[in-house]
Amino acid sequence: MPSIKTKTGGLLEAKENKLWLSFKNYFLQEQRENSLHKHWLDSVQILETEKKGSDIKLVLQAPSDLHKRWLQENLLETFYNYTKSFFNLSCKVLLEIKLPNLPYSDQKKVLQLKQAPFSPYSFFNPLYSFENFIVGKNNELACSASLAVTKNNLAQESLNPLFIYGPSGLGKTHLLNAIGQEAQKNFPKKQFIYLSAERFLNEYISSLQNKKLGIFRKKFRKNCQFLLIDDIQILSRGKEIQEEFFHTFNELYSQKVQIVICSDQNPEKNPFLQERIKTRLSGGLMVDISYPDKETRLAILKDKLNKNKLFLSQESLYLIAQSCKKSIRKIEGVLNKIKIMTDLHGGQITFSEVKNILKDTQQELSIEEIQIKVTQAFKLSLEELKSPCRKKHIVQARQSAMYLIRKYLKTPLKDISLAFGKKDHTTVLNSIKKVEKLKTENPDFKRLLEDLQKDFHINY
Repeated sequence: MPSIKTKTGGLLEAKENKLWLSFKNYFLQEQRENSLHKHWLDSVQILETEKKGSDIKLVLQAPSDLHKRWLQENLLETFYNYTKSFFNLSCKVLLEIKLPNLPYSDQKKVLQLKQAPFSPYSFFNPLYSFENFIVGKNNELACSASLAVTKNNLAQESLNPLFIYGPSGLGKTHLLNAIGQEAQKNFPKKQFIYLSAERFLNEYISSLQNKKLGIFRKKFRKNCQFLLIDDIQILSRGKEIQEEFFHTFNELYSQKVQIVICSDQNPEKNPFLQERIKTRLSGGLMVDISYPDKETRLAILKDKLNKNKLFLSQESLYLIAQSCKKSIRKIEGVLNKIKIMTDLHGGQITFSEVKNILKDTQQELSIEEIQIKVTQAFKLSLEELKSPCRKKHIVQARQSAMYLIRKYLKTPLKDISLAFGKKDHTTVLNSIKKVEKLKTENPDFKRLLEDLQKDFHINY
């Protein structure tokens, strides 16, 4: 890390170095599920510090406006809170931009780039490229279709929209980023928009509240020439947002704008999605990504080991591949733990140590396991969760468990209702609707649910 200008002496400077390294590790670990990645943080440093009474002013340096925008949206609040905890003080955090000193010819290039049209949504992760995507039987068709749309200048009807679906943690977001990067190379003049359905929903709500719906519609219907949306199932939360998406889709489709959409399930199996939206989504090419077979898991493992400069015995590789059957994210989580152990202790990790790392991750996610995790999160007993009690806290826990079982296990509604001693599966449908609504209205509830889902992604 570059040297830090400080007005408070070497002791504080040393602590700041530890702060940034510690924060990066914390942030990457906590935010893995949200695709916030190392390449953004590696370009940032603490530029200057100044102690004023009980406060410490921290100035961060980033290399471009693009980095600044990303940092402001995704990092600053978390870093502020982490810094206060680290120093045990009330701290002020200021983010500044400073480009490196460049020769005059290079400065002109930078100015030209800054003046070029820029979409604030085209934040594609360079680590998620086609070159880094391991192709197996489970994702071969999805990868081929993704490559095809990057060359699809006229948005042929057979490829538009491209709808990719499958369980979490299998590479859908990776393909969206790969499509965006490759298509930008082929069509550099096109305006790309890449975002999650959650963000689309939040922007729509904000535009309604601020009476700027016209600006919102112009952005997505007039200023977009290539649209990529992740987690489209989130739009099933409400009728109004589905209405907005339906008309946005129609407008872009009529303009021959390529649309690529990802979801955790086939839209036909989503009971809350409007039929006309299901019809639009299934009008192009629909491809699924299933769980990788053992050979593909081994190939992914070896690729990630090479990139992280790690070495494991063949026996250890087979054990990890056998234990992590349903999620690439789970493989990444195991390798992260192995890397941390290697960095701390040095040398090669033994088969016995790999077994210890895996011992808590070998069980499969089940209805019973989800129920237990929910009771722990909501601090109640399993008996209370399954009881007919109508206390608000218990009802929310019960609804959350039904929602998570449906989302992660795809269990039939009737079987979910039976797992809670209910006879009518409409109870499950109502619970899922209420959880989706509560996530938008209650930030604390949303965070609790996200923490549970992070646990599932890492450990199952």
